[in-house]
Amino acid sequence: MPHYTHTKDPIGIFTEKDTGNYFEYSLNPDDTVLAYTHTKDPIGIFTEKDTGNYFEYSLNPDDKVLAPPAHGGRNMEYPHIVWVGGEGVCGMRGYRYAKVMKTVVYIITDEDDHGFARVEKWHIKNHSEYVV
Repeated sequence: MPHYTHTKDPIGIFTEKDTGNYFEYSLNPDDTVLAYTHTKDPIGIFTEKDTGNYFEYSLNPDDKVLAPPAHGGRNMEYPHIVWVGGEGVCGMRGYRYAKVMKTVVYIITDEDDHGFARVEKWHIKNHSEYVV
């Protein structure tokens, strides 16, 4: 069974023939098992500063998603999805709605007890958009 996670220190990428989904892969600390992340139509990659984890992102294929930013205020649009792993595990989708900018990402991580979005602000580095 594959291990779905965000990919730290990726060493390569491959495309699944049947679905066209992209997977990054890297060596686990014991250098024996490959771990890979499911992504679909990625348009860029970034590194989250606090953890050093890499994340790819795609355009949001769903209807417009609006929520206030992490600091509060007016609703803003979340035009991206950040691939966080876990697709198909316990009903998870494998991604989170986000707005990826040059040095920060606003990402919807959960809902509160009233159904309102919980948004985090991630500081990022090494942001790179893929040539599509």
